[in-house]
Amino acid sequence: MKAKYIVIKMLCVFTFACLISCKKDEAFVNLTATLTWQHGSIVAEEGQYIGTDLELTEELSEDLYLKIRLDVEDTEAYINPEDFESHFEYSTDNGQRWIQGTGDQVIFPSRTRTLRIRKRIVDDDKLELHERFRWRLEPQSINNLQISGTFEPISVRVKDNEANEEGEADHVFGALFSIDEQYNTKLVGLNRSGDFPERLKMMVDNGRLDDEILDKFKAVVSLGGVPVIRFDAFFGGGGIGGFTYFQFLDDREGEVGMGINLKLAYENRGKPQAFNENGLFGYVLTHEYGHVMTLNSQYELDENVNADACDHYALSEGCAHEDSAINQFHKKFYETEAEGVEPFYVTEYASSNIGEDIAESFAYAIVQDELPPLLEGSSTALQKVYQVAAYPRFQGFRDKIRNQLKPAIPSHNKEIRSYVNTTRLRGQIKPISCLDHQALWELYQKEWKAKH
Repeated sequence: MKAKYIVIKMLCVFTFACLISCKKDEAFVNLTATLTWQHGSIVAEEGQYIGTDLELTEELSEDLYLKIRLDVEDTEAYINPEDFESHFEYSTDNGQRWIQGTGDQVIFPSRTRTLRIRKRIVDDDKLELHERFRWRLEPQSINNLQISGTFEPISVRVKDNEANEEGEADHVFGALFSIDEQYNTKLVGLNRSGDFPERLKMMVDNGRLDDEILDKFKAVVSLGGVPVIRFDAFFGGGGIGGFTYFQFLDDREGEVGMGINLKLAYENRGKPQAFNENGLFGYVLTHEYGHVMTLNSQYELDENVNADACDHYALSEGCAHEDSAINQFHKKFYETEAEGVEPFYVTEYASSNIGEDIAESFAYAIVQDELPPLLEGSSTALQKVYQVAAYPRFQGFRDKIRNQLKPAIPSHNKEIRSYVNTTRLRGQIKPISCLDHQALWELYQKEWKAKH
């Protein structure tokens, strides 16, 4: 009898305690609190997590639903959705156990005051930009909760961990693409501190040059039998329109690369335009191709003969063959002591050096709608245009390039006439040759630093 009484008494005590506890839980109601989170900035690499901690001033009696939005407004190197896990994770025990959220939503469980959230960065093998964006916290109006707090966005920077391909690390202006014999392009180098508007970033994300650019490039560079196997696509760069470079390395002898400021193709005086609507991109591409056709080692120069052993015109790219376009150009317009007829150059830029002189003459021979007749006493500039236009290897270029590129003479220059013609000068600063890759790179870096 005594044992039975003890069991009943203990059971009563246990039941009474449960009733008190349950009544206490049922009585707890709090729908108001202040929420804070660690704002500022986060820097992480591919394969890592980005995360932050949140804290409530008071426990809530209901679950708090939070939306974490990835804000890409006003960012140039914005994110790609495939670079991150599709969901967030959250933990209420300082990361001991993680719970998967739903999309961009996590739950701050009731009766807890701290929450840790994170999102995993996918570690892929793609050459990409360092990405920048912001995390924005948005408490949801659910369960009649009243949440206060200042939710400053978190600045996030994610570093890509792929390096430029070997030999492609230096002096990349924007996005550098290799080009094979079938004109397939592949991203091989990035200047991650450059400007990457949406169009150029799309090319980086796709890992290849845009078809619109590639089609025009192919139509031109396929004409002369000189492969151009690198294309540096960039935006901005101050007054840099384009450049051509020749690499005479032991393992990559005679390679030709080209770079063009795509801002010329898609903007006109700071306003958007349809691709090459004003013809300026077409003009610059034609000019750069003039360098390719007059300085290449396949037909024009011998890069293995130094200046001392050269019997013809010698320049940094090599010794010109006797019948080369630039040797004949030099012989007629640079060796003679006879006075020429002004203007001597088709543009002020052509006066930079003989390389720019012949490239600008090449461009005018193709781009100017109608070439005036060459008469006795015509300007030296017009004589140069006719000299280049008559070169055997350039026959047929004019109509094909004009049909494909629709190039136009830049507005700051004028067409060449039969007699006296002047070109509008842009200050007294001597222009930088687009063959001087080092000087252009230094100017590009200077312009970028001034802008940022």
